[in-house]
Amino acid sequence: MHKTSRRFRSNLVESRFTPIIFALITVSMRLGLFLSVGIQQHNYKTSFVWQAISPFFSNDWVSFAASTLSIFIIALIFSDLNTRFTLMRFRTSLPFALVLFLLSIHPLFLRMSPNYISTIFILFSLSPLIESYQQHTTRSFAFRSGILIAIAATFQVFALDFLPLWWYGETSMHGFKIKSFIALMIGVLLVLWNVAGLYFLFDNIESFLTPFIHFSKFDLIPPQYTSIQWAAVALLSLLTIVLIVLDIKVFRRERVITQKTLSFIILISISSIILHFFYWQETYFFIYQIIIMLSFIVAHYFSHVNRKGGVYLFIFVCISLIMFYVNYLVGNPLQFL
Repeated sequence: MHKTSRRFRSNLVESRFTPIIFALITVSMRLGLFLSVGIQQHNYKTSFVWQAISPFFSNDWVSFAASTLSIFIIALIFSDLNTRFTLMRFRTSLPFALVLFLLSIHPLFLRMSPNYISTIFILFSLSPLIESYQQHTTRSFAFRSGILIAIAATFQVFALDFLPLWWYGETSMHGFKIKSFIALMIGVLLVLWNVAGLYFLFDNIESFLTPFIHFSKFDLIPPQYTSIQWAAVALLSLLTIVLIVLDIKVFRRERVITQKTLSFIILISISSIILHFFYWQETYFFIYQIIIMLSFIVAHYFSHVNRKGGVYLFIFVCISLIMFYVNYLVGNPLQFL
């Protein structure tokens, strides 16, 4: 191992101070954006329950504090998944640190939204999926996943798009089992049935159907981006592809459960990219999934870097993201996304 990569691993990847340092950096970055740009409130019509709880977040400071707490919860969930299932061979703080950093570079992530709560439950549903690996009785795991995805869907109906992915994940973890599929669907239907019942009791069934109307809307018209924005999209896409390919080369040497888990996370990322272009006028929900899932892939790759080229790539990625952040901090003069 090169001396540069050894220092990188000891001073950043494996350092016990990395989570604290990144936590402070994250709070500072978010506070800077908040004071500079502020928060734009948004009316979410794709959630079954957000209308009831959104008044709690009507104050900008409360919304900012809640969104900041949410990204720390997301980071802790990823860190816990890595620790509990030993998804990375080495001790690393990057899964916690990178997701905090990536969710702090754009003003979109400053406001509290149902996207955060829905994402938290989607991440929770990864746990029973991974636990089901090579288990003989998998119905209870599938049922728990179904319940959690359905709860995620009550906050953001587009979470239902992940049901086919979760069934594929179930099949990859323990093979095709019809009882597991039925248990998954029962878990989903049980939650949605109870939500529908509440709307029926209050004689407001039209509001229950509204999120499904938005769920059925596809928009294949491409976004009207400027040349700078398309260049930014192309650069981010190229960087994403490079990092995914590099990480695939790394995790091919990992344990089977790690290979399956990371492959599934990549599948969620790619599917979210496709779904975002179907629903880009309806929701930013899939942007959250893309960034959060890719942050784990990036963290996995850089946690296993053993050459100085990988360290330089990490520095390049960080500098690019900081420039992206500074652009928004000063009012988005480059008119990025």
